[in-house]
Amino acid sequence: TQSVSTDTATTETATTTEAVTTTEPITPTEVATATGAATTTDAATTSEAATTLRSTEMPSTAAPSTQVITTDIPATTATTTPSPSSGLPACSVPSTPDFDTVGIRTTRMSNSYMAYNFSQDNFYRRFHLELEFRTFAESGVLFFITDNNFADFMGLEMRDGRIRFAFDCGAGTAEGVTDYVYNDGLFHKVVVGRSDELGFMTVDVTKDFKIVRAPDTFVSVSTDNNLLYIGGTPDNYPARGLLQDDETTRPSVLACFRQLALKGRMVLTGSERTETSYTGQCYSNLGPGASYDGTGYFSLCTSNSMVDVRMVSGVSGLCWC
Repeated sequence: TQSVSTDTATTETATTTEAVTTTEPITPTEVATATGAATTTDAATTSEAATTLRSTEMPSTAAPSTQVITTDIPATTATTTPSPSSGLPACSVPSTPDFDTVGIRTTRMSNSYMAYNFSQDNFYRRFHLELEFRTFAESGVLFFITDNNFADFMGLEMRDGRIRFAFDCGAGTAEGVTDYVYNDGLFHKVVVGRSDELGFMTVDVTKDFKIVRAPDTFVSVSTDNNLLYIGGTPDNYPARGLLQDDETTRPSVLACFRQLALKGRMVLTGSERTETSYTGQCYSNLGPGASYDGTGYFSLCTSNSMVDVRMVSGVSGLCWC
């Protein structure tokens, strides 16, 4: 019987020790309590008090058993919703625009043009020029040539979406304006010619045909071997015969020129072209908007109570042409 009691006591002591060693660490409150007891008792009494405190205030609890529950959950495919900043905005061009390998583009800037050097013989008494272009512009210079005094001249322009041909032999201006508008973004072929004081213009072979006559006092157009300008003129070179009453300069035209022939000779990219200013490649596909090279910007200018867009720097060009 005593042996059994001893074993029981041993078992209880082991249980108490297990409770102390398997419970959570002593909290700061418990440490403070134990420390307070230590001020009036020796170290052994303190240790015993701490052990007793732990045994009475923090009874041991058995660790809960973990039960694994498995259920059949249908497999799902993870979907990721793209963030608003991923990809290109809806209004962006999805890729770099394709360029036309043939055409040359002039811009809306006042100093945008191509210049060609021809002798006066090509314009003096007989003249024949073919020009193929496309544009959305309502106004702007298509071609212009004049003498040193800005008296005699020949020119072609967009005016209110129509095409206007004009020349002056020195006694007065002859002009013809198409019946239809041609700023529709499609390519159109214009043929203009002159024989002395008589001139003509055709568009798309037979769609528009005009015959004009200048006063017959003079029958020749002097150019003083000056340059033929396509798409616009320099800032200091006003297209006098194409100016309207309230204008001092005529704007360059935002257009793509695909063909230029003088007296049957193709000259758009020939050696006769001596100068270009603010020109570039034409786009294969048209679309409103602008493309940038990463360094440029647009400025908005007010002219004749109208807001005008002019390219300043680093702009690849309006996608309209």
